[in-house]
Amino acid sequence: MPTLGLIFIIYGLFCILIGIMKLPIIWRMKKFQVMAKMFKGDRNLQIFVIVWGLAFLIAGIIIR
Repeated sequence: MPTLGLIFIIYGLFCILIGIMKLPIIWRMKKFQVMAKMFKGDRNLQIFVIVWGLAFLIAGIIIR
């Protein structure tokens, strides 16, 4: 379980980084463009990615 917890923590931090910094190489991917339309804007998608990252970060800390 410690390995899964570590993977969750790394993934959570990565998602938070993407959400806060809006890295262009990732933010311009077609997947994110489609998700931005689903969430009705970049701001809502940004909030979703940050919350998603926080959820994985917390889950990783609990598991570890």
